[in-house]
Amino acid sequence: MDSNSTPEATGTTNSSKNPFVALAILVALLIVVSGFTLSTRGNADYICTQVIEDTGMCSNGSWSDWQTVEQTGSTGTQQRVYTGTRTLRHTVTYSNVRSACNQGFTGKVVGSSGGASGFHGTGSVVSESEVCQVQEQRSVSFNESGGVIEAGGVTSDITYSGDIVKDTTEITSANELANFMADLEAGRLAARREQIASNITAQPALVASGQTTQISWDTTEMVACRVTSDKTNDVWGADSILTPDLGSIAGTEESSPITGVTTFTLNCSDFEGNPHQEQATVRIAPQWQEI
Repeated sequence: MDSNSTPEATGTTNSSKNPFVALAILVALLIVVSGFTLSTRGNADYICTQVIEDTGMCSNGSWSDWQTVEQTGSTGTQQRVYTGTRTLRHTVTYSNVRSACNQGFTGKVVGSSGGASGFHGTGSVVSESEVCQVQEQRSVSFNESGGVIEAGGVTSDITYSGDIVKDTTEITSANELANFMADLEAGRLAARREQIASNITAQPALVASGQTTQISWDTTEMVACRVTSDKTNDVWGADSILTPDLGSIAGTEESSPITGVTTFTLNCSDFEGNPHQEQATVRIAPQWQEI
């Protein structure tokens, strides 16, 4: 065997494998092309839907005038009615081509049209509300000519008729969809802020020295509350208003004996972490001595 025989043998071997190499390359190309085609035309188109429960307060209406419903001499009862709507839910729908729905939306496959991906065509928001009424009554005093000279003791009652009102808003871009969702969240947050309230009372607020009183507190949109006294050792509610404790946001407790002017302080934190404080003061009734 001479020095030229090895290249000839090697060349013969490589030549015999060329058809297989070409076939492998062809198969690989077909797989790549097929995968690319599937990625551009095979992804599903979706109808994206989200139902947002949004039970709000009775609003978007107006009050009637006060009407006298009962009168005896110079006193009586008046009534007025507020008629509006209460939002129940929003159903947001849009179509998305070749890409998944936004977070929080469910996707229903409706085919595969190819083309550019993302928000496609139009969407809609169907807002559902029910008719509501708030009825208020108050006790009044009348002058000789029948005019109201004093009013107080307002009580209210709210009713829902069950009639559903639907309002549809068209969405023509992903931007509008995002803005709607942002506005909705901002509106719900504002509504919660409007409801923030805390109250503390002492009953009775005037006691004889050594007597006790009932301390009651109630709140709206608070997450933790604590009641303390400046003269007694009374402490009720959460250990710290910085830690959520929903069991502390309302309650009634009997105080220790009161021997001097005593102030009970209610400290709370709301759902956004903001502090709130209210106070109730108990005083000692004067002692009368006959001379």
